[in-house]
Amino acid sequence: ALEESGPIFIKFGQLLSTRPDAIPSDIAKTLKSLQDDLPPFPTDQATELIEREMGSLIDDAFSNFDNQPIAAASIAQVYSANLIDGGDPVAIKVVRPGIKKVIERDISLMKRLAEYVEKRSNDAKRLQLLKLVSEYESVILGELNMKVEASNIKQTKRNFENNNLLYVPEAYIDLSSENILVMERIEGIPVDKIEVLREKGVDFKLLAERLPVPSSSPKQPDSGARDITATISIARAAPMTHPTPILLLNHMVLGSLPVCGMHFPDLG
Repeated sequence: ALEESGPIFIKFGQLLSTRPDAIPSDIAKTLKSLQDDLPPFPTDQATELIEREMGSLIDDAFSNFDNQPIAAASIAQVYSANLIDGGDPVAIKVVRPGIKKVIERDISLMKRLAEYVEKRSNDAKRLQLLKLVSEYESVILGELNMKVEASNIKQTKRNFENNNLLYVPEAYIDLSSENILVMERIEGIPVDKIEVLREKGVDFKLLAERLPVPSSSPKQPDSGARDITATISIARAAPMTHPTPILLLNHMVLGSLPVCGMHFPDLG
């Protein structure tokens, strides 16, 4: 039902899957599998938005801008390029045009549904469904502001500057705005791609030891076969946030990736 209701409802289901304190584990597992991929919006809309926000032509700031997005989801889509100054590889996250109105409409509907269900279901009342929707509203509206996301990435990078096992990519705040985020593009393998990791000969026991697993997670035997899909939260004030992808980089170093867009290099 959530998948048929649209991407904003799907995203809410994904967020609920990160709340084992609120919903049963079997339901959380089902919600986690929801996909919010959407067809990409036209690149000419993205380039027009980028140039308007930056006040300059794309070619003045970037080289090798790829017109084919490397990721497209409910909130935004991502393009790859290189900086004109220095040639560093970057990912450019562009907010989907018109998405704020869609979010406001769907959140309004979700609140009315939550109120209706809470009046008729003790389980919904116990879960404080309306409160969860309000938390979700705060989170998803916050995710629309790329300038805030860039600042959050900067803060997270400072928090982990002395950590040799987790790499947080650089965010270019001067190039970012409310509707676009420019950040360092890193390469790695998502830690939930078990078969790819196995083909690369990754030490699962070592990887599991290095993954940041929530303290509320059930304890697993140290066999190297435990579920190594884990998330780390970008520092945000909201009590409910969506999981940040974790990549395995070279030499068993983990990378935190606030935006989607990665390649699969050989691991050394």
